[in-house]
This record gives sequence, C-alpha cells and structure tokens, in this order.
Amino acid sequence: MKRITRIYHLKNKLEKLLIFIGCVLILHNWKITNVERPFSLDNFKLYNVENDLAELYDLKEKETEKYKELINEWVNFSSELKLQFASQESDIDID
Repeated sequence: MKRITRIYHLKNKLEKLLIFIGCVLILHNWKITNVERPFSLDNFKLYNVENDLAELYDLKEKETEKYKELINEWVNFSSELKLQFASQESDIDID
C-alpha cells in the first residue's frame, strides 16, 4: 500500500507540473505548444522547428492539416495517460 501511495503522489505532482509549465508535443520537425491558462485545445500553437528554431511564427492557420494531425496526437497521448488540466490558474498547487 505504501508503494501505491508513493506512485499516486508522484503521478499527481507530475500532472500538476505539466499544467504549470504547459504542454508540448514534437513530431519530427513539427511542434505544438500550449502555455495558456486555463487549458484549451484552441490555445495550441504550431511551429516548424527546423525552419523557426526560436518559435516566432505560429503556423496554425497556414498548416491546418499538420496542426490537426498534431492535435489528434496530443488528444490520444493525453487520453492514454489520463491527464487532467486545471480549469483556472488558482487550481494549481505545487507542493
């Protein structure tokens, strides 16, 4: 029981850390990021890190198919890990 409690506590802290620093998914030279709070899929930005290493140009509107592809990957990934996100910044409490 003690081991399970530790794993749960670590999982809980990891989820809170992901919320705090934002969300990132990288696939080849494409990257989506979301650091806005409250969390929303609409807040992801798309970058081509091969051509824009500084991430200055959000390509979400220009590369809609690539954006949808990475969003679908994110949805699958976050569902698989059962990630939950705070609805407001005040919900975040990292000990």
